[in-house]
Amino acid sequence: KNGRALGKMKDFAIKPGETLLEVSGVVYGEGLLSDLLGRDVIVSMVNVESIDDNIRLKIDMEDIPPGRLSENEMLIRDTILDKQIVDIDDLKVVRANDVLLAWTKGSLNLVGVDVGFNGIMRRLGLIWMPKYLPFFKFNEHIISWSYIDPLNPALRKVHLKIPRKHVNDLH
Repeated sequence: KNGRALGKMKDFAIKPGETLLEVSGVVYGEGLLSDLLGRDVIVSMVNVESIDDNIRLKIDMEDIPPGRLSENEMLIRDTILDKQIVDIDDLKVVRANDVLLAWTKGSLNLVGVDVGFNGIMRRLGLIWMPKYLPFFKFNEHIISWSYIDPLNPALRKVHLKIPRKHVNDLH
């Protein structure tokens, strides 16, 4: 709230839904201690003022309640990223490299999964490369969340609602 940097954003907490996954919290780490000991802070989206180049909170650092994931919340990194996406016949299709988030109906939601090379480049912090090296330019490959079954945290794969042969027909 006062403009002080509290840490680096590491992940988003999500709540499964039938159509979209709503972002329920922001996970950030407080420097080296967070990286070494895994001490991250989870802040509910209720306490988030805005998200753009920075994430601005509505509350002071001292007023941040200790955040914990509820039973029905999951972290994007643990649940979706780097997981295999399989079709309805349980055949591997692609790997989830990144996610697409969008504001819908007043909340931030996961609306798609990036399965292309650009998603890998973003995750590695190399998304600038296609701008300066044209041979690194690739088309976006996003699978809309509407084609994916609701998440079960116990599963190690993300399941499509369609057969493998129809994946290339997705827009």
